[in-house]
Amino acid sequence: MVMIVKSMRPYFEFLKNRITSKRFEHSVRVGRVCAKLARYYGEEPESAFLAGLLHDCGREIPVSELLKYVEEYQIECDDFEMKKPVLLHGKVGAAILALYFPDLAESVFRAVRLHVRGGDVMGKLDMIVYIADFIEPGRPYFKPDFMVWDDFSTLEELFLRVERTITLYYKNKSSKKKLERYIN
Repeated sequence: MVMIVKSMRPYFEFLKNRITSKRFEHSVRVGRVCAKLARYYGEEPESAFLAGLLHDCGREIPVSELLKYVEEYQIECDDFEMKKPVLLHGKVGAAILALYFPDLAESVFRAVRLHVRGGDVMGKLDMIVYIADFIEPGRPYFKPDFMVWDDFSTLEELFLRVERTITLYYKNKSSKKKLERYIN
């Protein structure tokens, strides 16, 4: 365990210089949930922790800078993301990580890139980060029953439950319904 912590030091330092302490704590919690999910579903926990830790590295970049990164690095985005540029933080974050840490596994870049809105094809690490970002215990809507993963025979089933919950919430967000109503 000590070697893993020592090898993570550059990533921790990178994050501490880019995000607030509150978001840093969130990122560490996401990393821990990612590692737990990875162990449970037979994936590699160290890579999962790292992807979770780094997932929000672009979250606190101002909108004007996000849009500059999109242009500069020719990041593909859709009209919805252009209307809500904060949604670009995963894609921009992945591009920034590739500059600072080019030796990271492509799966880590991909998981960071897809953690905001998902993608047409989601790999296991992609799903793990997407799920962990939603269910980490610091979220105000957190419910412990979401942490009971053995209710789901597959990672895909858990992913679909989380995705469905998020979709319902945003679909009805204009009616100001609280997210708690959708977590069942």
